[in-house]
Amino acid sequence: VVDCWATYCAPCKKEFPHLVELSKKHAKDKVKCVSLSFDFEETKTPEKTYQPVREFLIKMDARFTNLLVTMDADELHQKIGLTSIPGVFVYDAQGKLHKLFDNSE
Repeated sequence: VVDCWATYCAPCKKEFPHLVELSKKHAKDKVKCVSLSFDFEETKTPEKTYQPVREFLIKMDARFTNLLVTMDADELHQKIGLTSIPGVFVYDAQGKLHKLFDNSE
C-alpha cells in the first residue's frame, strides 16, 4: 500500500491515521505500507520540508517506510498516474496494481 500525501493537504492528514492503523494491524500478514510525502511541492526546498514531515510522522507513529518526494510533483503525478493527492495505490505481492484510490473516483 503506497499512500501519497502532504502535510498541507487536510484530506491527506485526515486519512493518514488509517494507513498507520492498517500497517499495525496487518504487519504480521505481510502487508507493507509506504508513505510518499509531496510536501516538497510547496517549499521546493528539502531542508524546509524535512522537519514538518518528520514531526507529523512521529506524531502519527508512522513506523513504516516514509519517503519524501524531491522532484517536480506534476512530473511525478504523470509518471505514476495520479491525478492529485491524497492517493493510495494498492499492489499485490507480485507488484501488480489492484486499485488506485484518488479524487478521480
